[in-house]
Amino acid sequence: GASRPSPTRLLHPVPGPGASHPQHPGPTDPAATMAASYTLHISFGEVTLHDAGHYFLTVQYLARSGAERKVRTEVSTKTSTPVFKNRSFSFPISAMGGVLDEAELQFGAFLVVRSEREVKEGERVATKGTAKLSGLATKLMSDLAAGLVAGDVTETVVLTHPEGRVVGSLVVDLKVEPGPGAPPLKASHEQAGHRAFELTVRCGVNLRGVTGGGAVETGGLCVAVEAVSRGAPSGELARTRAVPGGGAAVWWNQAFTISPPAPLQDSGDGLSLSLVGADGDLGSALAKVHLPLALLADEVPRDVCVELAEAAGAVLHLGVR
Repeated sequence: GASRPSPTRLLHPVPGPGASHPQHPGPTDPAATMAASYTLHISFGEVTLHDAGHYFLTVQYLARSGAERKVRTEVSTKTSTPVFKNRSFSFPISAMGGVLDEAELQFGAFLVVRSEREVKEGERVATKGTAKLSGLATKLMSDLAAGLVAGDVTETVVLTHPEGRVVGSLVVDLKVEPGPGAPPLKASHEQAGHRAFELTVRCGVNLRGVTGGGAVETGGLCVAVEAVSRGAPSGELARTRAVPGGGAAVWWNQAFTISPPAPLQDSGDGLSLSLVGADGDLGSALAKVHLPLALLADEVPRDVCVELAEAAGAVLHLGVR
């Protein structure tokens, strides 16, 4: 669903076999030790970045064995919402006995910074440019396993700069296809216990009492989502796009599949939603609301209206399942 808090380590360099991914002995059953006989299909959807620029995206697959795969898009035109021609990729992955392991998927957004040089009087040309890491996010294949067993998974990935600030998000579709003779994909008992929750952020009403109007509304309002398990917050897992907040109602109409990194089991567990400015983080939330596990546990879809304690009459309209 969605993702764990992004680590601050960079995509490069890629550790070689045995460098930082310890070897783990596999099962002795021949069917369980089949080599990379599965294919991971990845397709990028909507990409939103805080600042306009020339960007390209990368995906890096890092297996526990040290094996790695890396793919990337082309460089976009200057924009904050790039659309890429080569946005779909496929590569082989490992799944011992059909169970996905702790392999990592690292998503990176790189900003290409170009300078100009003068070739003759009055005429300037752009140099090739330098790629700088803008944002990074990591997901574990094991956390996605339960969804991938059921079919396609659509994830909203929150991109975080190495310094810790959120710089944007991207939507990615994932699917695992078994190769000829490979065991069917399945989730381990532990993976199956990490249930995902479907959340739709529909709209907010009477939010001016929370925001106070002004710059934060002009820049746009977002709803950020994190999970709380046994009192421990997960960090940001998903975020809506930024929408101007000057009207009576703010409409997002954005759906997410939220996969908490730790199971939600206690009565105090649940999802925490924060109303933030476009460049804000969870620490600068304008308002917060908690969706308890009791509300999320029912698999029957329902519409929910939750009040924001920060201002009378301010509410968020949600869909949960």
